[in-house]
Amino acid sequence: MSDIRRYGSSGIHTVEGNVAGSLAAQFSREREKQEKEFAEKKKQIEADNSRSSHIDKAFESHTDAASEAEFKRQTIGLVSAAEYRRRRENCNNPVAVVEDDDQPAAKRAKPIKKKKSKPISFSMDSDDEQVTEKPVIKKKALKCPFVETAFLPDKEREEEIARETVKLTQEWHAEQERIKLQKVVVAYSYWNGNGHRRHLEITKGTTIRQFLDTVRQSLSKDFHDLRGVSTENLMYIKEDLIIPHVRTTDRVGNIPMDPNEFSSTCRFTT
Repeated sequence: MSDIRRYGSSGIHTVEGNVAGSLAAQFSREREKQEKEFAEKKKQIEADNSRSSHIDKAFESHTDAASEAEFKRQTIGLVSAAEYRRRRENCNNPVAVVEDDDQPAAKRAKPIKKKKSKPISFSMDSDDEQVTEKPVIKKKALKCPFVETAFLPDKEREEEIARETVKLTQEWHAEQERIKLQKVVVAYSYWNGNGHRRHLEITKGTTIRQFLDTVRQSLSKDFHDLRGVSTENLMYIKEDLIIPHVRTTDRVGNIPMDPNEFSSTCRFTT
């Protein structure tokens, strides 16, 4: 018979009878703790099941009491045995309740009528009341009319300005073409040491070069020295200003003129 003795309360010993150590004791304590927690959880589950069974029994007793009261109400007075059994079955089985023919019609439960929803109709010729949909009016944001907003970008305003600019440009060009077709009588003086005053009718769109060339051809009959002179060598002078050849007569500065001719004399020289 082996001489095995236990030391302490841990219960962890080796075969030789020596204590296994602190690690084995720790495992033992953890196992005991787990067993204790398991037992507590088991008791808690049993208590919960017991409470739920009590609640179910309370509902059952309440249902039985209501059925018994209804049965007593229906069997007041003299009833036949068959009628007694039938009413007992009806009270015990409330799902298959059959209406009592002896009850007045006013006390019978009226069936609940379900309200039928009207189908949606897209027909315009419907006899029902036609509901006209009102157009949704988009409200414009109110703005203070006294605040300066010209510096803000406005697409509509910019488009309006562009259209107005194109319109005015076209009108201006059309007016200039109309002015250039107007005729005017120019009083000029050819200076070759002496002044020779003449008149020439031209259109306002005539350039100075064209004017000088026409004058040269007209004066070459009386002044033979102009026959060999080129138009580029002639100058048109107005109020001590030499007017370039590319300018038109309607653009010659501020030349005072009446409806028929220039009031001041223009001269040209070689």
